[in-house]
Amino acid sequence: MKEFVIRVPGAYRTQFNLGVGASTNGYGQIYVNGVPKGSTRVQRTQGDYTVQVEDIGGLLAGDLLQLYAWHTNGTNPTSVGAFSISASYQSLPPPIPSKVN
Repeated sequence: MKEFVIRVPGAYRTQFNLGVGASTNGYGQIYVNGVPKGSTRVQRTQGDYTVQVEDIGGLLAGDLLQLYAWHTNGTNPTSVGAFSISASYQSLPPPIPSKVN
């Protein structure tokens, strides 16, 4: 498992590479605070890494954005790499000055 601690609330784009050894199916999924949130991703082709991208919204400061990986058969492990997150922030308009009477 790999994880990031969220510092700024909002929606984040996750990206990771998923690979698998021979004779096994590899799986990867995004979790938030230990609870599955993203779609379960499956890799069945040995030797290839596939790039997995998913948007996860509603995150709060202090949440753990996690990547779990596992396999279901065989002895070769599932591999993950290049786990990253990104977000877009919009600047807020300037505050409206209060009127003094």
